[in-house]
Amino acid sequence: KPSFPILLTLFGSLALVLAGLMIANPLDGEPRSELLQFFGRFHPTVLHLPIAFILLLAILETRTFFKPSSSLKPAIPLILTLSIGSVLLAVLTGFLLAYAGGSNEELVIEHMRMSIFLAIGALAMGSLKLFWDQRFAKTAYRLLLLVNLGLLASSSHDGGSLTHGRDYLTKYMPNVIRPIFGLSVEAKSTANSVDDLVVFKDLIHPIIEQNCLTCHNPDKQKGELSLETY
Repeated sequence: KPSFPILLTLFGSLALVLAGLMIANPLDGEPRSELLQFFGRFHPTVLHLPIAFILLLAILETRTFFKPSSSLKPAIPLILTLSIGSVLLAVLTGFLLAYAGGSNEELVIEHMRMSIFLAIGALAMGSLKLFWDQRFAKTAYRLLLLVNLGLLASSSHDGGSLTHGRDYLTKYMPNVIRPIFGLSVEAKSTANSVDDLVVFKDLIHPIIEQNCLTCHNPDKQKGELSLETY
C-alpha cells in the first residue's frame, strides 16, 4: 500500500496541476459547457468531506496531545491524508462550479481564495508530519492546524452565504443581541388596516426576500440580476 510520503507527493503534484488550471482559466463570468457544470455540481456534496475530516483530525490531535499513548494515534496519518485529498477535491469541484456556471462575484472569489489557503495549509501540515521528530515541526503543525480550522470556518461561512444569503444565520436573531454583533434592530411593520399597507414594502418585497434573494443579490447575481433594492 502507498506510504504517506508517496501520497503527499502525489497530492502536491495534483495541487500544482490544479493551480495551473485555475491560473490559466480565471473566473470571467461566462458560462461554460454543461459537462463541466455537471462535475461542478458535485461540490455541495464533496465539500462536507474536508469539514468532517479536518474536524476529526483536530479531535484526534487534541486527544493524542494530552494522552500520547492513545490508541487513536495510528489513525492520524490516514485522517490527515483524507483531509488533504478531500480539500483538493472540494477546491476542484468548487472551481468547476464557479467557472462553468459563469460566477465571478466578489463573495465567490473570496470563498475560493479561503479554500485555496486551506488546501495550502493542509499540504503544509502533511509536509510538517514528515519531520515530526523535530520540535519545530510539531509546534508549527499545531499552530497551522488552528489556522486551518479558522480558514475552514471562514470558507464554510462564505459557502453558506452563497447558498442561503449573507443574513441566513442572523435573519431571525433576537433584537436583544443584534447590537452586540453590529446588526441593526429590525422593527416589524404594523398596520391597523389593509389600507395602511404599502404594497411593495409590506406585500411584494417579503415574497422576493423569501424566494428570490438567495440567487439574486450582490454576492450571487444569477442572470446578472439583483433584487436586493427597489
